[in-house]
Amino acid sequence: MFGLSTFEYDDDGFRECGVTGLTIHKSAEDLVKLFGLTAIVSLAVGGVFAITVAMTRWEAVGFLDPGQYYRFTSLHAWFMILFWMVFMEIAILYVGGPFVLGRRLSVPKLGWAGYAIMLGGGALAVYSIATYELPNQAPFYTSYVPLPSPAPYFAGAVLFLLGALVAAVPFFVTLWHEKREHPTETLPLITFGAFVTAVIALEALVGGITALTPAFLWRIGFLEHLDAAWYRQMFWTIGHGSQQINLLAMITVWYFMTHVIGGAEVASEKVSRVAFVLYLFFINLGAPTT
Repeated sequence: MFGLSTFEYDDDGFRECGVTGLTIHKSAEDLVKLFGLTAIVSLAVGGVFAITVAMTRWEAVGFLDPGQYYRFTSLHAWFMILFWMVFMEIAILYVGGPFVLGRRLSVPKLGWAGYAIMLGGGALAVYSIATYELPNQAPFYTSYVPLPSPAPYFAGAVLFLLGALVAAVPFFVTLWHEKREHPTETLPLITFGAFVTAVIALEALVGGITALTPAFLWRIGFLEHLDAAWYRQMFWTIGHGSQQINLLAMITVWYFMTHVIGGAEVASEKVSRVAFVLYLFFINLGAPTT
């Protein structure tokens, strides 16, 4: 990545992974490193904010004053719940797709564009949280209407989710090319799991954009009123969806670790695929609106 890779690629940009034996293309590997590293940094930063929050709740320390406490709690939520999870899940899609299939990543420019939009939107949201002043309120994770969070915060949140949508497109296009070339072959189990994860991610991201865009228009005065119950219902599409994506991505990673790296065999791939499909259609029944 950025010319610092220690691996050697052939003339077509491929190399063989010494750990997994997979054929990996540089277009996918660079973006996996980028999204994965950003996710890990976000996790570390979110952990620092978590320590400050915990040290404030510990009465003997009382690290932050009440105003700063809620500001740091909001930053902790964004770095841990959205930045860490979504950046890492995009990286997992690129591993489950191009890596496992042994293909180059289709339309990689969209991956880079999606990353840039996510980074820009996330930075705007973080800046808005770090600098908000009354009458604006700390957004926390929910940013519930009618509590007035800063308008740039909502704009940044929408941009971040939109960037994630753009970054997911290369994964779907890669799978489309795979099925066009091999229409009778079944996708590998890990790729199938990543595909189901991506479908749930699309639902969650679109739901989040649907909730946060009107909230932004309300904060800039374009909309006079926004129904709080509607906003809450729509917001939890991304609120719960981000956790559902995380769970399914984790299961997909477990399969990758045990069966690709560890060399284990699935007792029944058919049962595993059915479980993924059941998760896709019925997980929302276990995620009531908060």
